[in-house]
Amino acid sequence: MGGLKEVEDNKSELAAIEEITKKRTWKKNCKISSRAGSGQSGRIWIIGLDQNRVSAIPIVTTRCSPRQFVRAIKRLTGRKKEAVCEIGFGTLLGLQCTTLKRQLCTWLVSHFDPVTCELRLENQRTISIHPRDVGEILGLPCSRGSKDVPQQSDGDYKWLKSAGLKVKDALKASHLESQLDKLPPGDNFKSCFVLFACATILCPNSRGEASNKLIGAVDDVMAIRGYNWGKYVLETLKMAVTSYNAEGGCTSVNGSLLFLMVCV
Repeated sequence: MGGLKEVEDNKSELAAIEEITKKRTWKKNCKISSRAGSGQSGRIWIIGLDQNRVSAIPIVTTRCSPRQFVRAIKRLTGRKKEAVCEIGFGTLLGLQCTTLKRQLCTWLVSHFDPVTCELRLENQRTISIHPRDVGEILGLPCSRGSKDVPQQSDGDYKWLKSAGLKVKDALKASHLESQLDKLPPGDNFKSCFVLFACATILCPNSRGEASNKLIGAVDDVMAIRGYNWGKYVLETLKMAVTSYNAEGGCTSVNGSLLFLMVCV
């Protein structure tokens, strides 16, 4: 597993896949094609070869947005950055990668088994991915014995109003980003930051929002770093890929494709 690093912007997406396939010796089982598929004029497809079976995979789309996240953290004051570190999310402040390599992400999604949580390689080889890998690579709280991230939005969350949010409102990344600029570096800011990170890079949905079920998880700021966020991000990704596989013809994938990209 690699660390949280920047994928060089001057590398083409096809070159990035070639680099991965060479490093993992998968090249003979995965060929790259820029030929558009039927009815998909101008789109790039990945052609996967698996024991004489040829499959064309349309490039995935996603609302995972490292660019938006990096743009927001660059505006944070020193005190606000300290507040992020206090809840165990400080490593994310070092994120420099702003671009998702779509072809690479498509290839990874097509080779990720959400049931076994493994990347499938040639000759039946696999790479297992565990919550601790997510924690180490993204720098998220993920210690042994940590509690699962609670998922509930029922309750009297008084901090929401002072943070400019409502329980039933969509937790849109754009609105959360705006609130990060406005809020002082206190508890409300910390809660808002976690929701923003979830909406942009950790577990975004197809609408670019954080789940309302996370409101309860960030209600008690002191408890945030005691949750297993690595497990939550991985479970969300597994559900997203399962949904993607079940919906034939769908190209939208939720979850942290950023993690899937940098973990190799």
